[in-house]
Amino acid sequence: MDDFDRAASRLKKEQQKRMESERARKAQELRKAEEARQKIEAIEEAARLKRIEEKAREDALQKQKEEEELLTGGVVFRETYRAVATSHGGDRVCLPPSALHALEFKGAMDQRGAMFFELTTREGGRTHCGVLEFTAEEGTIGLPPKVVTC
Repeated sequence: MDDFDRAASRLKKEQQKRMESERARKAQELRKAEEARQKIEAIEEAARLKRIEEKAREDALQKQKEEEELLTGGVVFRETYRAVATSHGGDRVCLPPSALHALEFKGAMDQRGAMFFELTTREGGRTHCGVLEFTAEEGTIGLPPKVVTC
């Protein structure tokens, strides 16, 4: 009977070993599944945050566009000119005739009231001015001393 008891004991140990091995395998599968779920949640959260940021950027851009539309009456005129000094006083600049044609094409002449422009420099300086006349040489903008000092 000793042989039978030893065989039974060995079988019982093998079964326990298999059960422990199976429990360890299932626990590892559960850990891997949990890690995968956490990674998916992290990816989804990052995508959600990205969508929120994109929506905020779009909203800010739309708000800026609406503010600009309110200020400009829907007319946007962006040109780069070489600055030249003029001797007339005041805060009005001289633009070239091509600027007049571009503004007419964009419907700026249909707006009521005076036209005002924001002038910017490469260095980031900016000021505002009106237009005296459209007689400047093509590619230039005539700036009076008052505007140059701003």
